[in-house]
Amino acid sequence: MVERTKSLLMEGQQQQQQQQDNTENIPPALPPTAAPPNLLRCFSCQSDKPSRSCAHCGRSSCSPCSRVCGACEGVFCSLCSLLNYDTPETREFCLGCAQ
Repeated sequence: MVERTKSLLMEGQQQQQQQQDNTENIPPALPPTAAPPNLLRCFSCQSDKPSRSCAHCGRSSCSPCSRVCGACEGVFCSLCSLLNYDTPETREFCLGCAQ
């Protein structure tokens, strides 16, 4: 289970690096309450659902692909957040709060 999680994290990091290499001029991230959802295409599932910018990387992410950090309550994309299985309930944390 640990090896699979590490593998998935590494794949996500590689995908993120590739997307960052292909993307220039990412606008700065805004707090989740500062900007209403917009109609940008979700970078993860490519849907046209209303999306928000990730508070870490600025990529657009629709509601099903976004996660709310259990510590800081920011909205993050799936590449900038982690699922924590330490308790019976799955918790979501951003990369900053997961450490």
